[in-house]
Amino acid sequence: MKTIRHNVFETNSSSTHSLTIVPEDEFEKFKNCDLLLDYSTFIDTEDEYKRVMENLESYEDNMTEEYRATYKTELTLEKFKEILKHLDYNDLCYYKREDAREDIQDHYDAVKAALGEEVVTYRTMGGEYYETFAQRYTTKSGDKIVAFGYYGHD
Repeated sequence: MKTIRHNVFETNSSSTHSLTIVPEDEFEKFKNCDLLLDYSTFIDTEDEYKRVMENLESYEDNMTEEYRATYKTELTLEKFKEILKHLDYNDLCYYKREDAREDIQDHYDAVKAALGEEVVTYRTMGGEYYETFAQRYTTKSGDKIVAFGYYGHD
């Protein structure tokens, strides 16, 4: 191993590691889909819901007539959160999102089609190729924190 930057451990490995440390209450909100992870920042689920509903207007031509007539009143914030809890990595992969945009028939398709490209839930974090982890700690000062992320090979 060659030192390139001081105080940084680097290897020539092809593995991937992700580590996030947050207060325990934020982690619980993430786990319960009250917060979502957008690349590296938590976002409020209600804000993402509003954005999804705005995006869906641009996909109305791809909706079935029946769904177009009902989505604005039936895809509530509560229903949105319930769908987020059931999504898996495959639902959010590029091709599944593109397929959903072509023929939106139900809430599940609508959420897949309009959800932000980098948004992940606790369940979809790390995808199908990585192992996930979450470890709880209490700091010396009594703060409860959670270290979570994923790891594995590309």
